[in-house]
Amino acid sequence: MIFFFKGDYFLQPTNYFQSEFEWELKKEKNNIKVFVRDSTISGIKGIKVITTVKASVERLVEVVYDIESYHEWVSNLETAKILETISKREIYYYFQADVPWPFRNRDDVMRFVMEEDHDNGGITIFFTGHPDYIPEKDKIVRLSLNKGHWKFTPLPNGEVEIDYLFFTDEGKGYPNWIVNMFIVDGPYETVENLKEYVNKEK
Repeated sequence: MIFFFKGDYFLQPTNYFQSEFEWELKKEKNNIKVFVRDSTISGIKGIKVITTVKASVERLVEVVYDIESYHEWVSNLETAKILETISKREIYYYFQADVPWPFRNRDDVMRFVMEEDHDNGGITIFFTGHPDYIPEKDKIVRLSLNKGHWKFTPLPNGEVEIDYLFFTDEGKGYPNWIVNMFIVDGPYETVENLKEYVNKEK
């Protein structure tokens, strides 16, 4: 069992992100549902995106661990690269998000850890931000919090359910209410792009 951090996020994979706040459906389009929820650890609302795709769990995991492919499907991405590979299950990578002027780009170092569900054949990739992993860059705002998961669950009809969930803190630069106004579109576009990308020819 992999243990992480205390708080509104997870003590362990079976109970993380538990909260008294309820998820609210904010967008539903193209079989993609985006939910938001207040957070006890940040003024930024949590995000959960649910959809299904005709692809294998293995293919989805392959794409999510292929950091070099992120330019093909991750919304508002400026840079992404692997910093350290611990194993096939655990990596550290750097990303920088492209933020429109007059605000500054955001960045962070993320840790991926993969866990298998032997009961249903699903896989969950837990991610956590490590803002102190490398020094901050000039004129780039380091995210102070970034935690969530990619969860892939095979369904009886041959499709896979995608459950993308995260909580973040954007750091300094602009008020939380501005972030919350636009927080739905990026995750929606990312999942929509992922669904298209996984079925492209390798």
